[in-house]
Amino acid sequence: MLLANKARKKKHISLSGQENVRLSATLNAICDAIITTDTNEIVTYLNPVASQLTSWSSKEAIGKPLTDVFNIIHKHSREPVQNSAKDVLKTGENVALLANTVLICKDGNEYEISNSCSLFLLLLGKLVV
Repeated sequence: MLLANKARKKKHISLSGQENVRLSATLNAICDAIITTDTNEIVTYLNPVASQLTSWSSKEAIGKPLTDVFNIIHKHSREPVQNSAKDVLKTGENVALLANTVLICKDGNEYEISNSCSLFLLLLGKLVV
């Protein structure tokens, strides 16, 4: 999962149409699941790997709260795990998820995962996280 830092700390980056296409192609080609959100933790993008892993299509997920699409719990206690996105958005620092984390997919499947949230970038005057 990739997240962006607070707007006041970063310069706005404007990408040309061709650069935007290249960025999209790059994110789609990455073999890890990538979910981006806005600063309110609303999903703005899923790459194909994230769609397959979560069972959410990009069209279904965009506009949903991150916790709906990326529903994670502790393996043993089955208690919800705080999503790392909150910490990254607050501090701007990369955050690794705790061990024994399970993703509960839209279709009910469960996968033990390792995950991290990272600062990503600013596009067209808005945060992309």
